[in-house]
Amino acid sequence: MAWAAADFNTLSALPATGFRDAGVREETGRDGLEADMKIFLAGIMQGSHVAALVHDQLYRGTLQKLVQARWPEAEVYDPFAGHGNSVGYGVEQARAVFEGHIQMCRDFDLVIAYVPEASMGTAIEIWEAHRHGKAVITITPLVHNWVVQLTSLAIYRDWEAFAAALDGGEVDRLLLKRA
Repeated sequence: MAWAAADFNTLSALPATGFRDAGVREETGRDGLEADMKIFLAGIMQGSHVAALVHDQLYRGTLQKLVQARWPEAEVYDPFAGHGNSVGYGVEQARAVFEGHIQMCRDFDLVIAYVPEASMGTAIEIWEAHRHGKAVITITPLVHNWVVQLTSLAIYRDWEAFAAALDGGEVDRLLLKRA
């Protein structure tokens, strides 16, 4: 089951600034969504580790498969794919990569975030996407977290709920409704 952000009575209507400048093209795309939409896969990397460790990133393959199955022509960007060794980056390289990813969250059409526990980087990514009128879908058990509530178009408590929402067209309807 998904919770629309408005269900929490904490968020005014999300800005209607386009899902790819209106987000609907009748001649292309699945269920009216543009085939060329850009999707950023946000999610926990370091989390609350105090050492230079990264959480298990196997979830990224699952997320990529689910998203590509639903929107096969979409451009999907996984920030970990090219930066698997990022905990070893120096300050300048880390800053450049992080700022580049934040800009992508501002520019891409949709940010899908996996947040099994608090993640400072993911919080910034979804905040910046939301601030710039981009859609944010969050998969998390942290349904009462204000950042999650205030930024998310929809919140799915687990993978099964998210997969069902994709397969059933619920996510498409939410995205089209906000366009």
